[in-house]
Amino acid sequence: MRVVICVPRKQDYGRRDDIWGWVEQWLEVHHPDWPIYEGTADESDADGWSMATARNNAARQAGDWDVAIFQDSDTITRPQALRDAVIMAATSDKLVVSGDMRMTMDKVSSDEIMFGHMWFPRPDGQHSKENCALNSCYGEPASGSVVIGRKLFDDIGGYLEPLKGWGYEDLVFMTSAFIWGGGVTWVPNSMLLHFWHERSRLTEDSHRNFLIWRTLHEISTRENKRELAVEYLRGIT
Repeated sequence: MRVVICVPRKQDYGRRDDIWGWVEQWLEVHHPDWPIYEGTADESDADGWSMATARNNAARQAGDWDVAIFQDSDTITRPQALRDAVIMAATSDKLVVSGDMRMTMDKVSSDEIMFGHMWFPRPDGQHSKENCALNSCYGEPASGSVVIGRKLFDDIGGYLEPLKGWGYEDLVFMTSAFIWGGGVTWVPNSMLLHFWHERSRLTEDSHRNFLIWRTLHEISTRENKRELAVEYLRGIT
């Protein structure tokens, strides 16, 4: 079974590149048998950057594979959880997320892990005891470390490339797994750790992506969901 790691990348010559340098080494140490492929998108395209295209380009570079891990360049998970996710994806028709919780760490704990080798992660932001996690720590994430078998990936058609910019391409992909496959499952008792960096700016593309996801989500609840999804997607591709 050929397992590959696909990483969408957009250089910033700063914080994000530093994080990826650390995460890449982490992956190479803990998963040395799984080659890493970086995918980018042509920013000279009139439509601009596309996270969905970058993910697909990494999968294309990987060539003939059986299971692909779509690993964000700023996120890690427990090595055993990722190995479990690979087995789950290889033996089912489900999309598998390698953790059932996600924490966006603050800068201090991110730097401690990257540069000081200390492991005391803390969620980003200021939180009261009534709402200790807010949006920095939540369950059933849609991205970060997503694993999929080749057949389901091909049935879905990969990430939806008409989605430009960033945001919601992961939720569209997840929703598509409910339409063309057996849905989504999460590796239990595992945390995805997201390293701190400046947030990307939401754009009109992000809003358009959101509306496409909401429409697909509604379609996924219908009895003839595949036919409706094909018809809908034909109009936006």
